[in-house]
Amino acid sequence: MPRISWKALGCTGLLLLLLVPYGYLDHFLGGPVSTWWYRRPFDPQVWQEERRSMFTRSDMVEDLLASGRLDGRTRAEVHRLLGPTGDTDTTRTWDQYPAGSERAFWLPGDVELRVFYDSTGRVERAGRIIHPW
Repeated sequence: MPRISWKALGCTGLLLLLLVPYGYLDHFLGGPVSTWWYRRPFDPQVWQEERRSMFTRSDMVEDLLASGRLDGRTRAEVHRLLGPTGDTDTTRTWDQYPAGSERAFWLPGDVELRVFYDSTGRVERAGRIIHPW
């Protein structure tokens, strides 16, 4: 029968003691802790530049959504603010903007900003979508 290494058991216990509360907070507090921690103010110029980092846009999405800067804008105004989508399908009632990668503890993935338009062509709602890896 193998002997239990108290040192290994202690390290495992310490790791669980640190990770479980973080995972709990990350999942249950109405917005991931990691998103709050890395959140950065929305800057249209930085958004429209080529991606300098895989996290630059994803760090700005929460601020953009919370600020209400998209509310009631026309599609043309959104494109001026965020840049072109690169999509040529004009029949869709929504636009999607790749925003990089999510830093979440247990749900890493690609982040996308999706902007939905109403029948008059104005922003109805916008949201952040994560496509898990």
